[in-house]
Amino acid sequence: MKALIKGYEDRFGRAVIYIMFLLFSLLAAAVLFGLLHSSGIIKFATDAYIKEAEFGGAAALFALTFYFMIYSYNNAEPEQASISGNIYNEQGYALEAVKIRINGALGSTSSDENGFYLLKLDASQDSWSLVAEHLDYAPLHQDLTKTDIRKPISLSLKKN
Repeated sequence: MKALIKGYEDRFGRAVIYIMFLLFSLLAAAVLFGLLHSSGIIKFATDAYIKEAEFGGAAALFALTFYFMIYSYNNAEPEQASISGNIYNEQGYALEAVKIRINGALGSTSSDENGFYLLKLDASQDSWSLVAEHLDYAPLHQDLTKTDIRKPISLSLKKN
């Protein structure tokens, strides 16, 4: 679920995700209140009181749903960490435009003209599989652990 939310967030932005959750929570509140009222769990004395209570009850239910939705979404975000380093060729020259990604994760980065890269990753995992790719060089796969990401990681790519 976290990956799905993160994928939509990357595509549409956080504001759109909040609006989507707001609409879904409003719909859920209305459906829940309607079910409780129609099943007789919630009973009212008069029609005038029903209209007043429906609005007040729905508003309260919506507010609670919205609060817990925002609270759980903010607490559900993965811890962020980052890895950085430089990428070189066999002769020790910095490589530009090398695509760096974590296998199975969303997002990637590219090395700059000095071969430097910085990639954010999900720190709640214990290990990652780093992949470095460039058209003129063979792909490099390197397994990383939490201790590996504490320091810069230099990579060396070999020609195809």
